Amino acid sequence: MSSETRVVPPRIPAWVDDVVAALFSLAVGACVFLSWPLDLHTPIVTGGDATSAQYVIKSILEHGSYTRNPDVGAPFGATMYDYPMPEPTHHAFFRLLGLFSKDPFLAFNLFYLLGFAVAAYTACWALRRNGIGRWPAIAGAIAFALLPFHFRRFGHVFLASYAAIPVFAHYTLQLATYRAPHVPGTVRIGALPLLAIAVAAGTGVYYAWFGLLFIVFAAALGAAQSRRWQPLRVGAAFAATIVAVIALSLLPNALYHASEGANAAVAARQAFESEMYGLRITQLLFPTPGHRIAVLDAFMADYKDSVQYVNENSAAALGIVGAIGFMIALGAVFFGDARRHAALWATGAACAAGVLYATIGGFGAIVGRLLTPELRGLNRISVFIGFFALYALLCAFEIATRGRRRRAVDVAFTAVVVAVACFDQIPGKGLVHQSARVIAPRKALYARIRAALPGGARVFELPYTYFPESPHRVGSYSLLEPYLFTQGLEWSFGDMHGRPADVWNEQVAALDGDDLAGALALAGFSAIYVDRRGYEDGGAAVERGLRAHFGAPIVEDANLGRAVYRVPPPRPGMVPHVAVDLGRGWKAAGGDAASAAGDADLVVANPTSSPVSLALRFRLDSATSRKLVLSYGDQVITAYSVRGGERVEASVSIQAQPGVSRLLVGNEAPIAAAAQDAATKPSVRISGLAWGVTGRF
Repeated sequence: MSSETRVVPPRIPAWVDDVVAALFSLAVGACVFLSWPLDLHTPIVTGGDATSAQYVIKSILEHGSYTRNPDVGAPFGATMYDYPMPEPTHHAFFRLLGLFSKDPFLAFNLFYLLGFAVAAYTACWALRRNGIGRWPAIAGAIAFALLPFHFRRFGHVFLASYAAIPVFAHYTLQLATYRAPHVPGTVRIGALPLLAIAVAAGTGVYYAWFGLLFIVFAAALGAAQSRRWQPLRVGAAFAATIVAVIALSLLPNALYHASEGANAAVAARQAFESEMYGLRITQLLFPTPGHRIAVLDAFMADYKDSVQYVNENSAAALGIVGAIGFMIALGAVFFGDARRHAALWATGAACAAGVLYATIGGFGAIVGRLLTPELRGLNRISVFIGFFALYALLCAFEIATRGRRRRAVDVAFTAVVVAVACFDQIPGKGLVHQSARVIAPRKALYARIRAALPGGARVFELPYTYFPESPHRVGSYSLLEPYLFTQGLEWSFGDMHGRPADVWNEQVAALDGDDLAGALALAGFSAIYVDRRGYEDGGAAVERGLRAHFGAPIVEDANLGRAVYRVPPPRPGMVPHVAVDLGRGWKAAGGDAASAAGDADLVVANPTSSPVSLALRFRLDSATSRKLVLSYGDQVITAYSVRGGERVEASVSIQAQPGVSRLLVGNEAPIAAAAQDAATKPSVRISGLAWGVTGRF
């Protein structure tokens, strides 16, 4: 802080301030989202991304990790390695909670609501340690915990947990103001700072990445201002800690991809998305959508309709309090005295840096184009900017009241800030509210389904839709709802798009009649669950076929649009369905073709408990002369010596082993190379893949 912002030794321990801010923020969050009588087992929200988050939470509660879940993705189980979530801090919370309860809705509610308390706690902690007085710090912490972002992102519950931001911001300010006159405290490499940074980095890759950027920026700024190396050394230690946490969190995903191959079908981000989801200064300063003042709400609705790329970035609003602080911060960096008001100036520099990185067409878009497009949600940096903006406002208050501070002034300022934040930042509409009345019919339906099926029964879900981020009319994650509301059953939806269980489910969903009955019965399925909302005709056509082969539904709810049909046990003459798909090494080449530069394989997914005789046919084209060797397990099936440009019509038979196995298409050096081979890039092309159970193909 500057010389005008004094630090008075408190009579009451500082942690009391943190707790007061936390409890007040928690109370506000509870009043907004909960209903009476209090029931934390009823989810605050379901549907959309909230359902996906609840699925992840239940996976951790019941299986200790989000990466593998045998209760979904039947008949092979599901993995989540293709959709990494490097958030060990959050996962540790759910593992701890899982010692006491396995209820995903209770865990979801507690996690979201406690996010208000923890964000306020860390914010007050950071503000007090950067020179802000008791009452203003409490006000700023509450305003931070109640940012519109917290209310607009309740579905993205892991993003709504942003308590890590004040931790990163604290060390950013300490580095940027290193040895500045009258700035309280100093920054060193120590166990507690490194632990705090590590815990903060474990709250998600976005906040870790933004925190890393601010730490690096502040270290460079502090070194330049102080003309010393210490900020760079400390900043490097902090940066290394952040990178190490994320790298270790992603290690299981990397090992899985090394073994199973990458999956281009999941979360394939594009560089232009960094522009699409970029930050707008207008959205920082304008009111939050759904504002309780009708004129402001109408203004934001008109704004949304009149400009492009208004999406999740609409949650970036800072509110009146934050907007004033943001303008103060920018004014300080452009017109202020960096030595006299070092902390305020550094805050303005951080705000400016954040905007330059995240704005549409900013440096973040360059990173997305040249480095990686995966971190596309640049607008999410708004929470960092929100904290810095609030800190700037509090700094200005400290400066303005220097020498004439009285408790009455502090209390009045706090009351005004908190009142304005509560009125202005909490949207008046567009929020969900916990409703046991809405959830009760679904609970009753799934209780009936559970009672109608034996423990451990497998249920095949229709319509087919892939996971995650499917645009299907049924919703990206609606088919996870049965898993969330039941125990002791296995459900077909939930494996990663393009992985074995998903491929098998997609192929079986296209079957009908005896083929469908045989495929499901021999794979151990006991029932078919139909979500009629996923069909334009309400499922009428598909259910006519199901009724013809399986009889009337054993459970039906016309109001909710769900029905369950019993699958009879296997009988002689039924034929299993073995799924085959392109595996590691292939890249799509248009139509049904794919190409590979080296060894590649086909994935064979047999859901039965016994080997199945399988015949396969496909075409292989080689760009250069080579020997192609087809092998299954440890056995070579056949080999083809081909010259560049030749085509091979391959036909092989295997005993498909239970579970997931692979048919390898290996490349060996040709016996005699052709002259044109030297000028041709080696590759093999596969097309026309077809297969079937031997005797039926």
